[in-house]
Amino acid sequence: ARRLTILTKIIERRQPQPEELQEIMKVPEIRRAISMQQRGDRQKAMQVLSHFKQELERKAATMPAAADAAPAAAETADAVVRPRDPRQQDAAKGVDPRQAAVEAADAKPVDPRQAALDTRQQKAAEQEEAKRPQDPRQRAAAAAAAAAA
Repeated sequence: ARRLTILTKIIERRQPQPEELQEIMKVPEIRRAISMQQRGDRQKAMQVLSHFKQELERKAATMPAAADAAPAAAETADAVVRPRDPRQQDAAKGVDPRQAAVEAADAKPVDPRQAALDTRQQKAAEQEEAKRPQDPRQRAAAAAAAAAA
């Protein structure tokens, strides 16, 4: 299971830890793929790595779940200690910091004096609207609505 996680890191082009790299270099398939890549046959090297990864996944699927529990705990401990790349999107955060700042600005409490001013302005606008003569089409529609109710 550990080799599978190390190989996954390599295939996903993430940098494995130095001790992980030493461990995976003991595997003949990995050494063969690296030599292929150094000779310039990158596609064939990636095929070898992918094939070896599939074999490891098959083996991991056949192993009992209890055997996988201990390495999984060690891997999560490594993930916690290892610093993350700040450019990568964190699924736990999920929000762009700039967007969070805009939302925080919207969530600020409203000044009660400003709210009172807004209310007065709204009432004044409603009074102005009431003073204006109503459009005959609107008057007819309002009468029809009142008659229907």
